[in-house]
Formats: sequence, structure tokens, C-alpha cells
Amino acid sequence: MNQRTCAYIAVACCAAARVASAQLNERALQPLGANAGELIGLSKPASKGLTDFLSAAFKDELTDTDRLNRIIGSYLERTSGLNFLGDINFRLKTFHEDGGPSNLGFSYAFSREVTNYTFGTTDPTTHRGLDLTFHANGNVAFDRSTNPEDFLDTKLNVSFFQSTGGASALDSAGVEKYNELSTAIVTKYHGATVEVINASKEMAELRALIQDHLRNQLAFDLAGEAGLESNQSFSDKQYVYGGRVGMVFKAWDDRSAWARWNVFDLPFATLRYLIGTDDHFSPSGKSYPAVLVGGALVDPDGEDPRTAVAGKSSYPRVRGEVSFRTRFIDLGKWEPVKALGQTYLTANERYYWEVGASQAVKNANLDNFGYFVATLDTTVGVFVSYSVGRLPFDAKDDQIYDVGFKFHF
Repeated sequence: MNQRTCAYIAVACCAAARVASAQLNERALQPLGANAGELIGLSKPASKGLTDFLSAAFKDELTDTDRLNRIIGSYLERTSGLNFLGDINFRLKTFHEDGGPSNLGFSYAFSREVTNYTFGTTDPTTHRGLDLTFHANGNVAFDRSTNPEDFLDTKLNVSFFQSTGGASALDSAGVEKYNELSTAIVTKYHGATVEVINASKEMAELRALIQDHLRNQLAFDLAGEAGLESNQSFSDKQYVYGGRVGMVFKAWDDRSAWARWNVFDLPFATLRYLIGTDDHFSPSGKSYPAVLVGGALVDPDGEDPRTAVAGKSSYPRVRGEVSFRTRFIDLGKWEPVKALGQTYLTANERYYWEVGASQAVKNANLDNFGYFVATLDTTVGVFVSYSVGRLPFDAKDDQIYDVGFKFHF
């Protein structure tokens, strides 16, 4: 068994264990061969693939059949000519600006890795490389004159990334134990309910095996970027050339001190415990904020408020961003709203600051922009969000309430 495959058996058994519980396919729990990574759709041990799968798999996949079905389904359909749609997050929504009418529109977020090259490490838990990625996101109103979040951001990034930790390798004894437990689950609990399987001694041992091979993960990414920022009609636009650095930390083992003392998730862990979402007090090590800091040269080419004050001369700008996501209330435990399932809270704060702004720009209060948005998502796609502040091209702060439905193609 090669080193790369061994490193990901701990991850693969997460998926395989839940396949057994859901009675989807007994053959999926046969002893793993050389392509264990491919079983879960990881064609290469890139840090992003590991992070995304572990985030979904470790805690939630062992209790969520539908999500595993979607993961497996997306892997089986990779040859589809429309597979690029899997990178689009589309939200149809109504938004209400405080003091204004309700409007109908949509938001989109698209990210596509054009190419990826890894190099320079023999450690199976450390991954570094270069990638070229296209990003686009924005908010569009069907009546563009009423769009309170009229900002589109489209960029091409060339980045150096490195990730350390996440999952460690299983030794030969661990592989043998995995095969023993997975076979026992299939043979002993064939036809049993998910609840019975999840309560079994074998499943508890399998979870412990998984947990014992999860490690803290630190990832960062240093990128150069070029892009276009505009409103939806492109009457206001500016070209942006610069760079940024981003960092995120995850404590995948929720038994670790980094998880138990995650101060960012403590209020939400308390709420989850008090209302019965969690059976015990359990802050999540996966809910540390991600941080991004960048600088750029902005080249205006439009009719936005700042250009009206200072003209179309280029100027330097610094930006910062913090994002946080955690489990919130499990509505699936409350009969009237059971269909909505688990909810997740996402908070994002963005700040833009013009370096060396002229006094005219400062007097017009156009040298800095701050924008905060909090979103409550459900597993069925329904969401509500609240945002306050303003983005580039906005002349004043707004408070906006959104309600809608999310599609992830």
C-alpha cells in the first residue's frame, strides 16, 4: 500500500462507515485496496479536498445519509459535460432595504480551479503547491435601480498554498482494524436501522479509530490577483491589481484542547446544549475564523461617487476579511419545522481602506467601506440573512434583510 493511500484511509472509512449505516452498498465496505482515496472522490491529496471532505464527513457524515448520497453522486457524475456547475452557489432571494420596498433578485458565488501543481514535500500530511483559480461573486436585482447590494467582484488568482496536518496515516494494524470493523458492521447489522447501527459497539470503535487519526490543520495561501469590481450595469467599475494572504486553522478532533477551548464557538456551543441540539457541551474545533488581508492598486473607470469627487486617478487600497461558520440550531428535532433540518450560521466582515486618500475623499466619507453579513442556512436550502454597512460604489450605509432559497448545482 503506498504512502499517499495510507494517509487517507482514515478519511475513507468515514464515508464507508456511513454507507454501511445507510445500507447503500455492502461492497463499499470490502477491505480497501490501493485506490482508497478514489473511493471518496479524492483524486489527489490537495489540502482543499482534504479540508472540504473532513469538514463535511467527520461529524456530520456519520449521521447524515442524504449528504453522503450527494457526495457519492457528485463523484460518480464527474464525467458530465456540465460538471463545472458544481462550483456555482446560487441564491434566489427577496431583499428588503430598511425603509425601502422588497425586491426580487439573486446572488451567485463561483470558484473554479483552472490548474494545480503540488511539489516539495514527502510528508503525507503536508501539501503545498501553486494553483490558478477564477472567482466571481455578486448580487443582482431584477430591477437594477433597486439593488441595495450592487457589487460584483470577478478575479483571477495565482496562489501559493500550504496545508499541514488534517489526517495522519493508518499503520498496518490500523488498516487491519478498519477492515475487521467494517466487515463486522455489514455482516452483523445487515437490515438493522441506522439508529441501531450508530449505537453499536463496532460503530463506536470505528468512530474512535477515525478520531485517533485526526490532527490539527493549519493552511495558508499567498496570492497575486487581478480583477474587475463593478455594479450590475457596469456603469460603475474599477480594475484591481494586487495580492493577499489568507489563513485558516482547524482542530478536527473535537476531544482536543484546541476544540474544547475554541472561544469563538463557545457561545454557540452553549446555545446548542441548552436547547437540545447537542447532548453535551461540545465546542467545535472546525469553527475557527478564516482571515484574509490584502492590498491592491485600484484603477477607477466609471461613474461611482468616489470618481465624481476625485476623478479617475489610480489609488492604493488595503482590505481585510474575517469569515466564521458554525452549527446552529438543529430544527430537525422540532416537529413543526423538522423538514428544515440542521441550520448553520455564517458571519462575514469585510473592510476596505484607501491609503493616502485626499481630503475631498475623506470629507465625502468615501475613503473606507465596512460591510457585515450574517446568514442562517438550512440543509434544505432555505436561508435568511442580515447585512449592514456599505460596499465600494455605495454612498451610504444600508441595513438589508434577505430571505430566499440556495441552489448548489
